Amino acid sequence: MIDTLYLDSLAQKQGPNWVIPYQLHFENSYIQYIKFPGEGLPDKSPHTSNRNHPKILFQKPVTFKQCTFTSLYFRNVIFNDDVTFLNNFTFGRFSNGVIFDNTLFNKKSRIINDYISQITHFPLADDQQITQIRNKVFTWAEKVFSNFFSDPFSGLRTQPAYKANPNCIFYNEAVIYNNNPYYSFDFSGVTFKGRTYITTFFRDQSRLKYDDSQAEDAPEIDLAPASNMKFPICNMSFNSANFSHMTSFNNQYVNNIDLKDAFFSDTLMLFNTIIKDSSKTNNNFYYTHLSSGLNIILNPSNFNLSGFNINPVSIGELNFMYCQTNSAISMRSKAFLENANSFYDKVIDDIKFTYSRNQDLVNELENKYRHEQLGFKIVYLCHNPSVKNLLELYRIIFLELAVGNGYRGGVNFLTCCFLIIIFFTFSYYFLFRKTFIEYIDAENEEKNERTNKSKKRKRSSYDPKDHIKNFLKCLWKSFHIFWGYKFNGTYFSFPTPLLILVIMEWLMGFLMILIFMVYIAANYPFIRNLLGL
Repeated sequence: MIDTLYLDSLAQKQGPNWVIPYQLHFENSYIQYIKFPGEGLPDKSPHTSNRNHPKILFQKPVTFKQCTFTSLYFRNVIFNDDVTFLNNFTFGRFSNGVIFDNTLFNKKSRIINDYISQITHFPLADDQQITQIRNKVFTWAEKVFSNFFSDPFSGLRTQPAYKANPNCIFYNEAVIYNNNPYYSFDFSGVTFKGRTYITTFFRDQSRLKYDDSQAEDAPEIDLAPASNMKFPICNMSFNSANFSHMTSFNNQYVNNIDLKDAFFSDTLMLFNTIIKDSSKTNNNFYYTHLSSGLNIILNPSNFNLSGFNINPVSIGELNFMYCQTNSAISMRSKAFLENANSFYDKVIDDIKFTYSRNQDLVNELENKYRHEQLGFKIVYLCHNPSVKNLLELYRIIFLELAVGNGYRGGVNFLTCCFLIIIFFTFSYYFLFRKTFIEYIDAENEEKNERTNKSKKRKRSSYDPKDHIKNFLKCLWKSFHIFWGYKFNGTYFSFPTPLLILVIMEWLMGFLMILIFMVYIAANYPFIRNLLGL
């Protein structure tokens, strides 16, 4: 038992600041207060930040594990190595828990309250069966959490465990979670510049790689079933917090966690998560700020995506990505496809409601997310072959190549048309060159005679050695056949093989024009007005 922890004897004076060059590890200790170098005896009221106060630099790792605190204040502190607060208790009616004020975390930070680890950690006599007792406690805890999850806002009186003031900064990886319904965490306004994991699946020994491009710095998360997976993360506030690096939420349930006005400017990972705020709604991300181009990585296999609410104002700037973390529900299954579709249907409904006065924007965003939906449908159709599925798959692939299935498919359309014209140009040139060129020359001569009746020109003869001119003639005529909305009756004078080829190109051109009208022209106001649609 430590009533007051004196750090004076461990500190060295360096200029105006104090440096503690030793590793500190406290376990199973009762610590009422901490006396920092250069300070008087602590009192029971929190200190106010004072920038003129000397800074305390911890140069080595600091660990508090399964300790009991009354009130600890870390003011003007810099942690230059790893910091761990693991399964600690705050004790006393007037306890303020652990308060960080103007504190900088320069290396990895672990601030964790795991309820099961806390309630099963108590001294036992030698003759007692520790496994048997812990199993009983665990069964009791399951009942407690079952009631808590069914109504987690039933008026439980929480006690502050950790609070970080807005002037605190986490520069490196931070793992922060609480699943003890009797304790609360408050990190409102705090800045997180490193990767942040709000998860109960954390283990340093294992790694999850959701993207090969990030394999070097993959988040250290274990997704295997664990004893605490059914207990919700709870009683945490990140209102107005600034997450400037990747942030991961990973738990089956997240209850009573507030993210109002929080700002996310990097990747947001949501695995197996249903997030509810302190108002009993799952609208947390509806009130957050998401930067342009943000990637949201989802795992739709374990939870209903239709319950994921996001502010439609941000939707147009976001990219949704997916990863498979549950082998029980394959990304190739119909259940997965239906879950993903439910999410996109809800997103599109929100878009239509929010932007009801801007139909062009509604069309743009709806096309974007319908296009993303097709990606999952293609995966499903590829791995569930049948005659109907294969026909649907070929239709989707053709429209994707031709017009991008209606989402920004202008370049696809022009490229596809150009390739078709080039294909038929080469066919005319190599298979029917003489016949085709003679027809073109005769057609041009006839046009010249109609426009210049008084002047008669000598018909140009076919020159097989003029390759460039002949190819350009084939290209020009192929262009006219493809884009001509009327089929010229003189084509019937062609030999049957050449006539079939010309009819094929004309039909393909007619089909591409129809596809253009349906999938592209309807999405661009300028083209709609030009065509009178």
